[in-house]
Amino acid sequence: MTRVFLFGLLLLASAAHAQAEFEYSSASLREVIEDVEDRTDWRFLYRDALVARAEVRLSASSSTLPDALARALAPQGIAVDADPERRQILLASAPRVSTPSSVVPVAATPEPSRRVRGRVVDAETGEPLPFATVTWDGARRGVVCDVDGSFSLDLKGDAARQRTELTASFAGYEPASSAPSGPTVTFRLRSPRLSPTAIVIAAPLLDSNLDPEWAAITQRAGGVGEGGGLRALEALPAVAPSPLFSDGLIVRGSSADAFEVRLDGLPIYNPRHLFGLADAFNLDALRAVALHYGVPPARSAAPPGGTLEYVTSAGSLRQTQVQGGVSSLGVRATVEGPLRPGRTSALVSGRISTLGTAPWAVGEDLVAIGLGAETRTSELPPGTAELFDRVLQVTETSARFGDLHLALADEGKTGRRTQATVYLGGDRTTLRSLRTQLSSDDERRRVEQVPVETRNRWGSAALGIDDTRPLGAGWILSSHVGVTAYGARFEADDYTFRLARQAGEILVDTLGYDNALREGVWSHQLDASLGSGLLTVGADAHLYRVEYNEQARNRVFGREQEAQRLDLHAAWAGPVSGLTADVGVRGHLYSETTSVRIAPRIRLTAPLGASATASVGFGRSHQFVHRLTLGDAPAAAAWVLSTSGEPPTEADHLEGALNVDLGLASVHLAAYDKRTRNLREHIESRSVRDNLREAAVLELPWLPDVDSHARGVEAMVRAPVGSVTFGGVYALSRTDLQHPDLADGAPIRADWDRRHRATLTVDLDAGHGFTAGAAWTLASGEPNGLAALAGEDDTLPPIQRIDLRVAYSRLVGASRVTASVSVRNALNRDIVIERDRFLLLRRGITLEDRLPATSLDVYDVGVLPSFDLAVGF
Repeated sequence: MTRVFLFGLLLLASAAHAQAEFEYSSASLREVIEDVEDRTDWRFLYRDALVARAEVRLSASSSTLPDALARALAPQGIAVDADPERRQILLASAPRVSTPSSVVPVAATPEPSRRVRGRVVDAETGEPLPFATVTWDGARRGVVCDVDGSFSLDLKGDAARQRTELTASFAGYEPASSAPSGPTVTFRLRSPRLSPTAIVIAAPLLDSNLDPEWAAITQRAGGVGEGGGLRALEALPAVAPSPLFSDGLIVRGSSADAFEVRLDGLPIYNPRHLFGLADAFNLDALRAVALHYGVPPARSAAPPGGTLEYVTSAGSLRQTQVQGGVSSLGVRATVEGPLRPGRTSALVSGRISTLGTAPWAVGEDLVAIGLGAETRTSELPPGTAELFDRVLQVTETSARFGDLHLALADEGKTGRRTQATVYLGGDRTTLRSLRTQLSSDDERRRVEQVPVETRNRWGSAALGIDDTRPLGAGWILSSHVGVTAYGARFEADDYTFRLARQAGEILVDTLGYDNALREGVWSHQLDASLGSGLLTVGADAHLYRVEYNEQARNRVFGREQEAQRLDLHAAWAGPVSGLTADVGVRGHLYSETTSVRIAPRIRLTAPLGASATASVGFGRSHQFVHRLTLGDAPAAAAWVLSTSGEPPTEADHLEGALNVDLGLASVHLAAYDKRTRNLREHIESRSVRDNLREAAVLELPWLPDVDSHARGVEAMVRAPVGSVTFGGVYALSRTDLQHPDLADGAPIRADWDRRHRATLTVDLDAGHGFTAGAAWTLASGEPNGLAALAGEDDTLPPIQRIDLRVAYSRLVGASRVTASVSVRNALNRDIVIERDRFLLLRRGITLEDRLPATSLDVYDVGVLPSFDLAVGF
């Protein structure tokens, strides 16, 4: 009898314990979430700011936990939306009530349409994920989040009456799904620490088929050391392959200055360190990179070549994190963490170069090539030497760069988020040499050595404040204010002017410039979900001040400019008769011209069954700030503004695209036609130098009214097979320039024009932290600047290059270590980037006895290994 009594007591105790499996007297809501997720299969979706200061007092079992949480949190303005099927508990902001009327706040009478607003964040840090995608209906419908990770969508019909599953995706993260019954949801995505910074192709690919996996094709690093976003974009068919040292990206035939790089909404006028060797931004400090090209939406003031949007990370809202790294280029460190847990976070990230100071750094020979001190060329004729190799003796090269990122963000319970960011970056390069020259003294001629220098330095600074806040369901107001500044100075004691290539006439003289640019930006944008679409209206104001002074052979030129620009835009995106439309218009009022410039934008997308979409678009874009590149000089870019006599660049862009999901492979096809007016071409650029009409009289150091016509077709294929992903891109294109003073007004091929280009890629996830990738790039040659000479071909030889990369990542205690090794041009191919005329000497002959000019191929950098090692804890 006693045993029975004791057994009964045990049963009662077990039952009581089961009924009170979770019991909290006064615990923080964050602690409750972590405890429940550790002990059960329930998972929570929430914003960190919402739960930061909430406390919980309850007693519940696993089955009654959602009811108990709803009763405990309702007085604190937090609603509970439980989904037992998916074992998810969604926490959202709600009006404070003293007694909750129900556990799950679902309307009693379902509406035929339902608006859902939310945000996609990092599960570990709570930081928003810019440009993430949210899809539903089998991924046939979806939206792209804004820079703040926010989205707003409308569900219709059955999708509004029931729990429709939404899926959030972001490159490098595991997708997450949820089926909210209420009006808000926050997705929390998980990713390995120290994963590569995501590059999201925002348009036209994601806008047309919302396939985030396309972004994987750009995740390999194509540069040196830690790589970079700009170099990685050359994996796309719309971006032309470029040499290691280059001026920037050529996108769909537009010149490099027509592609704008922005950091947190502010243009950065030199986004590359050391003439293209590396990005000017530390990738550890960035949250995402979004590429917009093709026909831009009216919401974006994109120039003709498109934009690349870098977004600074604001730091973790939950815990302090430290990252450090060393690469072939430099050392870097990043510290981030909460100032007020769940509400306010901060980030500090810095990087400095180690060129010439560390044993693992990039060699001095590479620095010398970048500074123009050395040139890799085809073989010289037997018994000869290059004149300037004999004349110029390099004594010292120096190259340094650095950058600093600062960020501070604050988030409110209602979804308001304010972020301030600061960026500083710059280069300083010097080349010192001894020039051998002949001098006359008292009718005697003698050889002497004169010290000469080439000096170049530039610096950028940007300060921005962004504020995003919801104004009720489906309304979001975004405000931005900031200033960006750029300054550059170039001085060459012995710049080589090529006056007439046909005669081989070369003159050595001084060349230099000073450039300073200041731009203030203010903008407001309101996004409103109206009906089944999204309405966007906004205004941007820009204040410019630019100074440019150039001292060249027989020329001194100076200009000071001040200008103001006001943009107004309106756009609507949503379904129309079975199509998805994005229609809008952007107007520019520029103080230096009298007319208002109108830029209409339209894109229509149609589903072709369950696995294909087709789209067509037309848009006009304008460019008001123009870059001048001084030909062969290894100099940072200089910038000038449009004037009434030199109107803004204007481009009309027509494109069509087809996206097909074949199950085992995804295919993207596109065709475009782009006509651009009022380009700037400096007189030292190859196109002008080789084709300028001899009788032309130039009052400026550049031609301001060059036209171009670019057209082409593009293809992308991606096929994952188990742990291996195969990819391929192909582009057939042509770009012509035209000006009355160039080639007698006839169209000429642009310097960067390559008719064919193809890249094949293989990426392997070998497991146990090992990944590997290979890219094989082939492209036809650029136009030969010496084609008019007898015996010269119209184009340069084709290029072929193989790049390899191996990476390993693993946890060591609480830290994650990532190491990678990459090899650019692994087969050490001689890649011709230009053909030029060189003056030669017979060996042993005096400087006076030179041979006629000889044509030689100029090569890109050969095989180039590099490494990167990063640690995060």
